[in-house]
Amino acid sequence: MKLSAGAIPQNLQGVFEIMILGTLITVKIGSDAIELGGKIIKAGDALFDTVLHEVDNFIFAKSNPTGRRVKDVQKRLKKEGFEKVSNNGGSHERWIDSNGHRVTVPNHGSNTELGLDTLNSIWKQAGWK
Repeated sequence: MKLSAGAIPQNLQGVFEIMILGTLITVKIGSDAIELGGKIIKAGDALFDTVLHEVDNFIFAKSNPTGRRVKDVQKRLKKEGFEKVSNNGGSHERWIDSNGHRVTVPNHGSNTELGLDTLNSIWKQAGWK
């Protein structure tokens, strides 16, 4: 995720307590800066982007059935008994399970991160949400 000052989504703003290497760290994220261990980190600093990315991954991982990458979705589909039935020219995969759930997964590379709206659509099609 690449964010800049003033562009931090509401769900990433606030105070978070995250366990890192056995140490509980408090992170305060505002609209244009992050406070980490008493140090203010401004947008544009490499550490700013790293902290936002880690907090976003932490929040996302707690409440969702898969990771964001195409291969995470494929792995869960296989685990749940879905089979790939077509590749539709290489850009989209069609999956189906024994109950007739049909799922379409865009595939522009297995490490490609899917957008949240796309993931929500996939999860609804698969019956996970």
